[in-house]
Amino acid sequence: MLPSRRYVTPILCLVLLFCWQSARAIKDPYPLKPPDTSSPRATMKTFMDNMNRVYQKHLVKDYSETMRVYMRRAKGCIDLSEIAPGVVQDVGLETALLLKEVFDRIELPPFEEIPDKSAVHSKGLTKWTVPNTEITIIKVEKGPHQGKFLFSTDTIARARVFYDQVEHLPYKPGASVDIYEDYIFGPGPLIPQGLIRNLPDWAKIGFYDQAVWQWFGLLLTLLITGLIIVLIFRWSQHRPAEAESGEEATASRWSWRKLLFPLILVLVILTAEYFVDEQINITGKVLKFAKMILRTFVFIASGWAIVVIGNGIAEAIISSKRMFAKTIDANLVRLISRLITVVLLCVLLWNTSDYLGMSLTAIFAS
Repeated sequence: MLPSRRYVTPILCLVLLFCWQSARAIKDPYPLKPPDTSSPRATMKTFMDNMNRVYQKHLVKDYSETMRVYMRRAKGCIDLSEIAPGVVQDVGLETALLLKEVFDRIELPPFEEIPDKSAVHSKGLTKWTVPNTEITIIKVEKGPHQGKFLFSTDTIARARVFYDQVEHLPYKPGASVDIYEDYIFGPGPLIPQGLIRNLPDWAKIGFYDQAVWQWFGLLLTLLITGLIIVLIFRWSQHRPAEAESGEEATASRWSWRKLLFPLILVLVILTAEYFVDEQINITGKVLKFAKMILRTFVFIASGWAIVVIGNGIAEAIISSKRMFAKTIDANLVRLISRLITVVLLCVLLWNTSDYLGMSLTAIFAS
């Protein structure tokens, strides 16, 4: 028995809604497929195709894993080998958006005119420059990306300059309109989009690549972080009112409160860094400077924790009843503990400097 006509329309709507949702849920069948960077043509086509797909996802506010796959492939066309690990993801994303904005405003040659793999082999090409620009795709000669054609490190360093020079030009048909500004002036997923849209116009004005509301958000985050750190420090320095003497006083010289403060300090600073980067969405040089300052405090707090743990272990061994009551034994334990602490501090400094892009290899080698 066929359903009556009054039920046909709702059923059809439900079917269409299901199909639409299913179509949106379709994921890239090969999410681990690397970008094709075997030639300048392949790199250019891979970059443009994936950035266009990112924009289509952006239009419907579909920030799914599929969008991240497209973005990851587009960033895979950029040589980020000289970027500090701490900001490599942010620089890669910003560079990709800036290049897309530039390409959407200038005249590009047809893909057929860009050297392909056969032209690379026959002519021995190692680089290709976009006509009438200084944007260059080069063949990487060493490192993990050896043999790939990627947008050069010089192009990355000057991407913002290129964008500033063409920003006044009109968009071409099919362009990713305002994709860069939507990113740098927009909030992260934890901050409601409607809240930012309802802010007064002056709060959305860009100043040094950040909106005014982002500057307020950055200052407020740092202020709250500092206040939390002060409160935790005061709590950690609080001593019980009861007087301690003799063995109890000696045993209590190392307290868990001494270790708790640097550990909480690390946690609070890393949380602040995440909120500044991912939610307030601070970008560019301001983000690099903020991360450098915050990571410096993380280094100090981590080093503090290492020293406290080292001293605590040494004192625990010395006060143990199994230790011989000899001065040389206690001094030897303290010496070994301090040597291990210094080594761990050097490793921590090395990792922190590498994260911030400041190589200390020559200093450590000396």
